[in-house]
Amino acid sequence: MQTKFDPKNDTRSEFPRFSPENIAANMPIVDFLRQFSEKKNATPVQISLAWLLAQKPFIVPIPGTRSVDHLHENLRAIDVQLAPADLREIETALSNIEVHGGRMNEERMNAVDQTYVRSELGEVRLFRTAAFDTNSDGCRVYGNC
Repeated sequence: MQTKFDPKNDTRSEFPRFSPENIAANMPIVDFLRQFSEKKNATPVQISLAWLLAQKPFIVPIPGTRSVDHLHENLRAIDVQLAPADLREIETALSNIEVHGGRMNEERMNAVDQTYVRSELGEVRLFRTAAFDTNSDGCRVYGNC
C-alpha cells in the first residue's frame, strides 16, 4: 500500500520527508514503533505522543486529525506509561535510524518563526507560523482543515 497525500488539502504532499522514496526509507522508524507499541499494548501513534509528553512538562503535542476514531486513539496516549527504561530504549533505537527528507519544504520553513527564548526552564525553541492567511472556507492556508 502506498501512502498518498491529496495536494489540495494536505500540505504534506509538498514536504520532502513525505515523498514516496523518503517514506520507504523511513519505514524502519515505523517498524520500530509498531514493534515497541505491541509490548506496551498501545498503537504507534500513542507511543509517539506518550514519548512527547514524557520529554518535558512544557512540551504539549498538538496532533491533527480529521477522524473522531483517530482523536480517541490520540487521547488514549495519556494512558501509556513510559518508564525511564522505555525512554532509553526508544532513544537508543531511534538514534541509530537515519531520518530521510526535510521536515518541510523551503517555502514553509521560511514561514516558520524559529525563536529561542531563555527562561528558568533553560533555552526553549518556539515555532509558530508567521502567516495566518485563510482560504475561502476560513481554513488556515498553512494547516490542515
